Amino acid sequence: KEAVVSTQSTGKYDLTPLGRVKEHFKIVDKNWMYHIALCGEENLDVGGGTEGDAVVQTGDDGNGTKEIHVIGTEVIARYGGEMWVNLILGSGDTYNNHCNKQPRKAQILFICDPDVGMGVPQLLDEANDDTSYCFYMFEWSTSLVCPENATKKRPMTAGTLLVLELVVIILVYVVLGVAYKRFVLGARGSEQIPNLTMWKNCGEALQNTVDRIKGNNPVTNGSTNHVININTPTRGDDDDDERLIM
Repeated sequence: KEAVVSTQSTGKYDLTPLGRVKEHFKIVDKNWMYHIALCGEENLDVGGGTEGDAVVQTGDDGNGTKEIHVIGTEVIARYGGEMWVNLILGSGDTYNNHCNKQPRKAQILFICDPDVGMGVPQLLDEANDDTSYCFYMFEWSTSLVCPENATKKRPMTAGTLLVLELVVIILVYVVLGVAYKRFVLGARGSEQIPNLTMWKNCGEALQNTVDRIKGNNPVTNGSTNHVININTPTRGDDDDDERLIM
């Protein structure tokens, strides 16, 4: 049975795969179980005698009395947006004492999630306070209502996993090293850091490397060092005689 929902923003969403599952979807909520079958042709054999699209509630009323309520057997409205589709199923059994004894309805809100495949439904609430409009609200995260360009979560690469492993190893090394030096050797302050001298040397070497790459030279008080040649030529005796004559 074809079940295609057309939207103005993204075109069509095909929900037909929901009818190809081997068993209908079930939701357990306290004393009740909700059975959902969509886009199929076989009977929903839970006592309601429904066929095709159907939402049926089974359970007991708390006093041991078995009850079956057909919530919806006919899609009376379908609409959607860019990453969601809403189906409204009506023609269910009428309420006994509330909601003006109107037929039960179910709203199933499909929300795009590209990482869950077909997904499973969840019961959100039964809205039966408003006498003019009562319904059962279901939410269904699924990839069936995702646009073709919906991004999937990318798996972590080997490089990312390697970096994470190194970070974890370093953290374990530091924590265990600090604990050992503090509680076994009685170290305090910065002395608790394992191989502190090595880390200082690594930091200095890294700083020197950065300075060489940037081409930095030591500067004092913002002034530039100038080299002045203070060597003067050596004068001989002839020069001394010449100055005496002058």
